[in-house]
Amino acid sequence: MKSLKVLFSVFAFSFVCQFAFAQTFSLGGKVGLAYSGISSPGGISLADQYIKSYGGWDAGIVTNIGFKNGFSIQPELSYVEKGFKIDEGWNVPILGIDVPLGTKVITKLRYIEMPILAKYSFGNDKIKGYVLAGPTLGYAASAAAKTYASFIINFALNEISIPLSSIGGQRFEMGGMAGIGTSIAAGKSTIFLDVRYAQGFTDINKVPLIDLNIKNHRFGVNAGFLIPLN
Repeated sequence: MKSLKVLFSVFAFSFVCQFAFAQTFSLGGKVGLAYSGISSPGGISLADQYIKSYGGWDAGIVTNIGFKNGFSIQPELSYVEKGFKIDEGWNVPILGIDVPLGTKVITKLRYIEMPILAKYSFGNDKIKGYVLAGPTLGYAASAAAKTYASFIINFALNEISIPLSSIGGQRFEMGGMAGIGTSIAAGKSTIFLDVRYAQGFTDINKVPLIDLNIKNHRFGVNAGFLIPLN
């Protein structure tokens, strides 16, 4: 709980500091879909071929603090699903037909994440393009692993909660994000669509005497809106 308070305090502080010098201020929301995975884990390289991307979603609050010449700062606060899946399967010949058989484990890490993005917009009053980039700070609120088995069809077996604190899981994650997008005027409001890539800089797991170098990364699409408040 204290860690979440720190995250919200940083968000509020950055918001107040930037608002004091802003020419425009907008507030809105966004939803997104993304494929996430982990960097090649050096300590378990034999498992690399089975580790695959996982499709998750995110949603959050977007603020945009505008300055001159198309530049703005865009602090966001989001719920983000990250993770990966381990998938192994093979075909079993039955009566001359190859029947798929296998197992799959999906590991989900659920973050409260705060990107603070520098944004440059260009175009006209109706449609604009933009680029954005900046640091991110995340807090892993929970994690779980869900197991599936397949024999012709897929069916879920069980889901277990992962106790991050007791297995060396790192709650805080520093990272970076960059993206490109377009925004369209809809009356006084703005609708936007962008693609983003995010890379974690800190390991998600710390094991004594072993550097597995396991870091999150995500590539996804976001859609949202901004409403000017001044």
